[in-house]
Amino acid sequence: MDQRPSPHNSQRHQSGSQPERTLYCPLCHRSLKTNATGLSAEVVCEGCGFAFELPPAGSPAPTVPAEKSLSQPADPLDCWLAGAPIRPRQASDWERLREWSRQRPLAARLVAASALATLLVAVVSTVMLCGVSAVHRQTEHALTLVQQQYTRTQLKLQESERLVREHKRETHRATEACQRTLAKLQETEGSLNDLRQRYDALAQGQEQIQAEARLALVRKMVAESARRLAVQPAESLLLAERAITYLGRQGESVDVKLQQTLRDAAALTGDDVLRGHSGPVEAIAVSSNGRWLLTGSVDTTVRLWDLHNHPLDQSLLLEGHESPIRFAVISPDSCWAITSDDGGHVAVWDLRSSDPAVSVRKLQAHQGRIHALAVSSDSRWLAVGGTGSFEEEDNSVRLWDLKELSRTEQGSPVRAAEQPVVLRGHLGPVLAVAVTPDCRWVVTGSDDETVRLFDLTSHCPAASQVVLREHSGPVTSIAVSPDGRWMVTGSRDQTVRLWDLTTPQPGSRVTVLNGHEGSVHSVAISSTGRWVATAAHDHTVRLWDMNAVDPAASCVVLSEQPRDVGPLLFSPDGRQLIAGGEDGTACVWEVETGASSSAPVLLRGHCGPVGALAITPDGRKVLTGCRQASDRTDCLVRLWDLPIGEVLEKARPVVAQRLNASEQETILLETARRTDEGDQSEAKVQ
Repeated sequence: MDQRPSPHNSQRHQSGSQPERTLYCPLCHRSLKTNATGLSAEVVCEGCGFAFELPPAGSPAPTVPAEKSLSQPADPLDCWLAGAPIRPRQASDWERLREWSRQRPLAARLVAASALATLLVAVVSTVMLCGVSAVHRQTEHALTLVQQQYTRTQLKLQESERLVREHKRETHRATEACQRTLAKLQETEGSLNDLRQRYDALAQGQEQIQAEARLALVRKMVAESARRLAVQPAESLLLAERAITYLGRQGESVDVKLQQTLRDAAALTGDDVLRGHSGPVEAIAVSSNGRWLLTGSVDTTVRLWDLHNHPLDQSLLLEGHESPIRFAVISPDSCWAITSDDGGHVAVWDLRSSDPAVSVRKLQAHQGRIHALAVSSDSRWLAVGGTGSFEEEDNSVRLWDLKELSRTEQGSPVRAAEQPVVLRGHLGPVLAVAVTPDCRWVVTGSDDETVRLFDLTSHCPAASQVVLREHSGPVTSIAVSPDGRWMVTGSRDQTVRLWDLTTPQPGSRVTVLNGHEGSVHSVAISSTGRWVATAAHDHTVRLWDMNAVDPAASCVVLSEQPRDVGPLLFSPDGRQLIAGGEDGTACVWEVETGASSSAPVLLRGHCGPVGALAITPDGRKVLTGCRQASDRTDCLVRLWDLPIGEVLEKARPVVAQRLNASEQETILLETARRTDEGDQSEAKVQ
């Protein structure tokens, strides 16, 4: 809107001597008083603010038409066009407020903000008042409920107190009744304890009587078993088996004599033998893997038994010898079976072949008898010691390289390239041969009273030999400890000598083990290296403790028999010593404690001297062969179970096969009747 001078300013400018004029606003017809003159003077209506030019002097002033003033207002545009005055419309409060706000925006905003804040406060206050009122009502309601609940709880509490008082009275009465009952129970328990003690005493007495009766019956069964052993071995086996079974169930120790009776009866009734040879069996060997059993006989045949895959009544016949076979060994790797005969021949059989019978390599070792065979621990070297037909140059040891020998065609003679290394030096027959565990030394003992060590690490072993001359008689046997430290030699000078091979000069330190009164023919060292066993023609077996401060003073005599003892053999774990006897018996000692008072287990069954011994790698079976058998019935190999439990297990089916249930019952009842008669006789005597 244009800024125009206000009527007051116009009036001030026109004040003076000009006369006032009365005008009417063309728009609202309001009467106006003005002194303005001039052509361009403007007049502003104080009522509607309408500005218009002042009419010239002398012209008629705008007036309010009579008809318009009396009638209803017409359209303002029509009135304007007609020159009639226009009556302004009365503005509403809202329009005046808006016009005021437009003209004064800051004040309007402050007023609006104040009004809005007032309204918001009023609304929030109203809402909060309503909420507080609702909470107040809920609180009053909850308080009413709590008071009601409190009243009910008080009533229940009073009722509970009454019930508790009644319960206490009843509990007190029940406690008194229980105390009275407990007192009666204690009296009854005392009576029951007295009765129980009397009953236990009677039961113990009865059990003791029954146990004594059973033990008496067992003793009678043991005596009857020993009495019937020679005539009725099956009945003896039955009685011994039942007695040992009962003692085992009761946790009682089994007498050594009873075990011996069981073994003897099992040997007489069982069939745990290997047949096939027609002559005495003088050589037995078992492979380290437990599969192969090699036997050699005076009948010039060799038999190979597969202990894993074939029945024991089947064997493979190995032919190739023409003289009685005296020695048999199997290499530690279980690849080679080696046998020798009295004609100086050695046969090497390949156990890896599909048919070992056709895989033989024949070696001419000596012109005379062979006395010893040995294979090195690495299964490479085969050492053969023997003698010639009174030819001095044949008192030697022949050494074959089995690796080179394996390249020779089967069944063909050995080529010159595979000829043995000849170890000469002895002036008499070589009676004993051994190879140290480290495969360095070949040790030989001879009839010339010397022990020689040939160095296998040398280019020429025969030229690198150590001669030990301590013995004053032929050296008949040699053994080396598993750790290679000790070498034991037995001689016909009745002494055993212990050589230390770890000294800078092997054999320079020697310990003499005296005690035998006959020529020593067999020596052995346990796998633990602790025990040395020796056998001589004085009918004794002696045990020496290598852990003792003075092994020579630790001698223990294990056997003093009227007849000689044959070969010696330790079990793989070193806990047992087996010796073959000239009386057809093999003896087994438990040597872990070294006690000489322990009676040996006797393996009786052969008719002639036990000249061949072997034991399975697990130490559970002993194999024996008889030399100089009196008849062909003893031209066999016997298998013996060392654990008494296995003997017992094998005895039961034998008893069932030999005696039916009725016969077994009759024998047991007869034994019990004899026991009762014996007890009655003793009672009468007393």
